[in-house]
Amino acid sequence: MSSSVDYRDLARQYPRLGQFLVPTSRGATIDFNNPAAVRMLNQALYQVSLGISISLPEDRLCPPVRPLSNKKTHSDTVRIEIDGEQVPLFIVVSLLLTSTLLRRYYMNWIRQLHLHSACDESPVIIDIGTGASAVYPLVGCSTWPEAQFFATELDQISYGYAEGNVIANDMQSRITLVKTSPSDHLLQPLFAHHNLRYFATMCNPPFYQSEEDMQRRAASKESPALTVYTGAATESVTPGGEVAFVEKMIRESVLVQSRCIWFTSMLGLASSLERLVEVLQSLHISNYAVNGFTSGTGTTRRWLLGWSFKPVRLPDDVVRSGGNAIVEPASTSIDRPLNVVQPASFPTSTLVCTFWSVLLAISNLQISALAPLPLPVLVAARITATSVTWTRKARRAHLHNTASGESATSPAEPILICVVSLRLNFADVETDGKLVLGAQWEYGRERAAFETFGGHFSSKLSDAISDYVKG
Repeated sequence: MSSSVDYRDLARQYPRLGQFLVPTSRGATIDFNNPAAVRMLNQALYQVSLGISISLPEDRLCPPVRPLSNKKTHSDTVRIEIDGEQVPLFIVVSLLLTSTLLRRYYMNWIRQLHLHSACDESPVIIDIGTGASAVYPLVGCSTWPEAQFFATELDQISYGYAEGNVIANDMQSRITLVKTSPSDHLLQPLFAHHNLRYFATMCNPPFYQSEEDMQRRAASKESPALTVYTGAATESVTPGGEVAFVEKMIRESVLVQSRCIWFTSMLGLASSLERLVEVLQSLHISNYAVNGFTSGTGTTRRWLLGWSFKPVRLPDDVVRSGGNAIVEPASTSIDRPLNVVQPASFPTSTLVCTFWSVLLAISNLQISALAPLPLPVLVAARITATSVTWTRKARRAHLHNTASGESATSPAEPILICVVSLRLNFADVETDGKLVLGAQWEYGRERAAFETFGGHFSSKLSDAISDYVKG
């Protein structure tokens, strides 16, 4: 973005910003070499865009902004120094706006996880290391009326400011601050309150391994996209950096897996994402999610990583949108083009009837029809299975049990819930529309059950339709 912020209009909506306005030939701006002005701009953006009132301690404005020149010029040409690097002013403005968007994006992703996780209860979310602003819980409460938060903080000064910000926004009934100590677990509320059930955790972890690492990365430009606000040392530096921090969360989550549905964290480097996915896989955690955020200018790139021990499976657009196929989880959807072309004279009603007859022939399924359906979906159903009955191995076992008089018992918990649908792919105009069988995995611990069911149903349906076409 260019620095096209209307500072006078922003100051009219947030009068405290007015004292920092600097007139120019092209309108008003602020002095970005003044930390107090930058801090006030940040507060104005949150107040005007989200209705959130925040106060920040002066020593939590980091890294410091140092003047390079006393000359006042237009913000498109002004350059200021951050972490030893000269940065165009318009990028700094973009970063301030991006930080607001990023927090909203993260919270919206948590809402998408909740929407697709079949949760009836109001979400209770833990923010790990909330910082002086307590901005994630405040953003969550301003955009998600049903949500409640537990927010942990290690630093005493940050905790005090966070408490003041919660009170200033009258959110004491929805945000519970938890003062932690270095000996506590990162997921401390999950260990302290055994009777509570949480929907998700969220975290913007410390990025750097040490103060020296911070300086080295700044000098070599290996840091993630520049940020204006990073917080106290406890919020920026931790032994092992963000990989070690989030790995500790992953290993703690194994111990409290029944008390929270989704564990999540933001990440600043693609390499961190790759290493942490390896940690998940080494612990046999297959239900995980990867999402990504890129600012409009491309100056900021962040990744969101989530993992769950529950068998609920979410759509690809929620769990596979990180832009990195190497680390993204396997797809939860199957599209199988059927080896049948629909002639113009082939009745849709017959397709629907064939779909139902094949589905009903599979034993021990609970089936419910779905309606209304969007075009070009012809028919769709949700199936629930408590045992695998469609594989050759399962059919042989059934015949053996029948012959020996044994009765198989099915578990109470389903092993598979998925939606199957039949639709026309009109992109294949040369063949007058190709039939596609779709399957969306919604629940289950074993991927093999989902894939074998999709393959079996696709094969049987294709054969049945082919037989009809042949007459």
